[in-house]
Order: sequence, then C-alpha cells, then structure tokens
Amino acid sequence: MQNNHRDGILRLYKGNKGAYIRALIILLLMMLGACATPTPEVLIIPNLDPSQTVSATDFQGRVMRLSYPESWLARVGNKGEIVLANRQNALGAWDINIFSLRAGEMAGVIAAIDEESIENSWERNLETMMSRSRAEMTGYQDMRAQFTGNEAFTINGRDGLITNGTLTRDELVVEVVIIVVYDEEDGGYASMILGASVGEMRLFEPLLMEIAGTFDFIRQS
Repeated sequence: MQNNHRDGILRLYKGNKGAYIRALIILLLMMLGACATPTPEVLIIPNLDPSQTVSATDFQGRVMRLSYPESWLARVGNKGEIVLANRQNALGAWDINIFSLRAGEMAGVIAAIDEESIENSWERNLETMMSRSRAEMTGYQDMRAQFTGNEAFTINGRDGLITNGTLTRDELVVEVVIIVVYDEEDGGYASMILGASVGEMRLFEPLLMEIAGTFDFIRQS
C-alpha cells in the first residue's frame, strides 16, 4: 500500500510538477492551520448581583464595607485594606508583580480614608484623594505611569472620580484604573487602584464603578 502511494506521488510529480507543488502548498497550509494559536478565551464580566460583602477594619476601628461579584475573591489586609481580584492567580500577581497579570485577570487594592484625618479642610475633596492615589502609582523609580483626565460620576448616591491609564516598566505594560468615591453620611473616602491586561481594563470599569457605589464608611462610636 505504501509503495502504491509513493508511486502515485512520483507519477504526479513527473506528469505535472505544477500540480505537485500546489498539492505540497495545500498540505503545508493545512499543517500550519492545525498548529495555529488557539482562539483567546472570551472575557466574561459578571454582574454585581449575586454578590457578597467584605468588611475591613483599620487600626482606629473604622470600618470599610462594600459588595463585589459572588465569583470574585477578596482578601482583607492587616492595615484595613482590601485586595480584590477576579481570579486566584490574580491575587498572587498583585502581591508579587502586577505585570504578571494574565489575559482575563484583574486585581487591585481598596483603601478607606477618614476625611477627619486630613489636616487641611480645603484638601478634603475627591480631587485631592485622586491626586494622592495617582502619586502612589508614580512613586517607583523604575515605573512610568500615564493617566487620562479625571471623569466625575455619581452612583447609588455616591460621588466619585475615575481615571484610567497605563503603568510601564522596561518593555512591560499593564492597564490601570483609579476610582475614588465619597460616603458623605460618615465622611469617608475609598481609593480603588486596580490593574488588568492591556485592552481589558475598560471592560471592567462599569462593574468597578458599581462596586464603588456600594462603599460604606462606618465610624465606630
């Protein structure tokens, strides 16, 4: 059988070299197609509901509380901050190296600020909170940050600001978003600094703003 197949190929080559070459090209294209990169996983952004709630208490007993999608992960730090991520690997990436976030992953940190802890009353506003949060992202000598202008929003009775941009280190780039939101009832701000793969952060932004709208600052008596 193998000899007959080989003889057939030889006859094709001798009888019509053009057809033989075309057949080889088609075969090579089929092999390349079989080895092509798999289709990227479709990024699915969950709804906020169903949700779960996380609370974090700082060293002065003040509480920050917010809701996040049931399928996501939240971890409370010893300083009263919350690390939020959509996947387990993203939690580790945030801790070790934000530039190691994979496609489809998002992670970041949320911290609360009591407005009474800000000494100058004219600095107790969202613009000041945003400036402080931006400065946190530009405080590393080996990292370059670039942001767009601030965009104001109101959600669930909370006023906030949002900006997006990129962090670059050497040839590595990650997209970031900063959201600051104010709970007027108890006089507390939340700063949300989160990262994702390039081209994906804007997909997460609407949900992250919804999460910001659930922020409660609780001043313990």
